[in-house]
Amino acid sequence: MNYLTEALRIHENSIVINAHYDLPGEVYHRRRNFNERSVLKKVYLSKLKEAGYNIIVAAVFLENQYCEENAYQYAIDQINEFSKDVEETNGHAKIIKRIDDFEDVITNNKIGFILSLEGVEPIGKKLEHLDEFYKLGVRAVGLLWSRKNEVGYPCSSDSEANEKGLLSFGKTFVEECSKKNVLIDLAHISEGGFYEVINHSEKPIIVSHSNSKDVHDHHRNLSIDQIKAIQLNGGVIGVNSLRIFIGNEDEHWVMKICDHIDSIIKHGSIDNVGFGFDYCNDYIRYSPFLDVSIEEMKRKYDVMDSINDSLLITAELLKRGYSENDLKQVIGGNFARVIKEYLKT
Repeated sequence: MNYLTEALRIHENSIVINAHYDLPGEVYHRRRNFNERSVLKKVYLSKLKEAGYNIIVAAVFLENQYCEENAYQYAIDQINEFSKDVEETNGHAKIIKRIDDFEDVITNNKIGFILSLEGVEPIGKKLEHLDEFYKLGVRAVGLLWSRKNEVGYPCSSDSEANEKGLLSFGKTFVEECSKKNVLIDLAHISEGGFYEVINHSEKPIIVSHSNSKDVHDHHRNLSIDQIKAIQLNGGVIGVNSLRIFIGNEDEHWVMKICDHIDSIIKHGSIDNVGFGFDYCNDYIRYSPFLDVSIEEMKRKYDVMDSINDSLLITAELLKRGYSENDLKQVIGGNFARVIKEYLKT
């Protein structure tokens, strides 16, 4: 069997979703700072379709320079520029806001984007800002990035700090997201905050880009108990492709990512894992605020040079004996289930 050819066939005949991609910021910087237009059309649509992708969760990320009084406006500007760029695809892509948008993307072979915030800094402590972002198409919110905010604390290698839970506004914000059917993402949150959210959630929760501590013991990865909690919740964990979270760089990265997938399935189930590849290398290249050399980027950041590289993951899982039905769940079916549940209500 040619596993790569078979992997492509499965991608082409399935729903394929990546649950975390910092595309809005990259598109914003390329449009604003490099005067580019139609970035998605010229650079990304063909790559996404070649790899069989249908849907990308497009995360609005804020550099530290924008996390004070400019956070709200910067996030709005990112979404506006990204929305313009989507329009410039002439109907080949769309921002998914409702269930009929989801179905249109799948039925008509378009690329769909679900807007997400990576951290609530743009919200501040103003719940009305959540209403405004919702109107612009935001349907998912990662509560934190790697810094404290009004919701709570990031995960940490300090066990005492990692036990901290939600702040008062965080509890209110999570309740408001539930009322508005905004999907909550628990990547980056402290362990205390993680359990505080998931133990009180009646809806599935995602962890968009994290791996298994059982494979590599890093504070950004999830413990066996956290994986089991996601299983009980009916949520999904997207495996991450950043080197520091994969572990043991001397081994082939494809093997290591698949080890994380194996671990999540072992401690959770086949229903609780998906793709959450960061693909942040291009974002770093275009951000004027992240001064990282190409050499440093290769040492520290994303192992994948292109989204097409995710086909190698599916091929390796085929080698490991996963069935086609199992793989359909991993590459997008599990995230599709959760996303549709929120869009339908």
